[in-house]
Amino acid sequence: KQRRQKMAFRAHKLAASAAKSSFWRRVYYWNYYPRLGLLSDDIVNTTPIVEEALRRLPKDERYAREFRISRAISLSVNKTELPKEEWTLPENDEPYLTPYVDEVENEVNEKKWWKTLN
Repeated sequence: KQRRQKMAFRAHKLAASAAKSSFWRRVYYWNYYPRLGLLSDDIVNTTPIVEEALRRLPKDERYAREFRISRAISLSVNKTELPKEEWTLPENDEPYLTPYVDEVENEVNEKKWWKTLN
């Protein structure tokens, strides 16, 4: 769990620094997921907390995520990438799922805390 959170945080941090520096932009594009049009929140491992966060996503964001993932799977199977103009830009790699994951984790922690009082 901690490792997954650290990886997602690093991906967002990398995206933020890539927007500022040409060196970090190159490092960002060394990852494979921007070349497939994925966002860093699209590659988070699925856990019960992430599943609940996905359930809480608005429909338009959920459909956009499903489209990006299905397109990435298709590209990966065909061993191709998107044209460079369609790669995910570091400036556009905003965390859309992380706030929901944080919200669910806070609720789980609060429930645990309430159980300790009983």
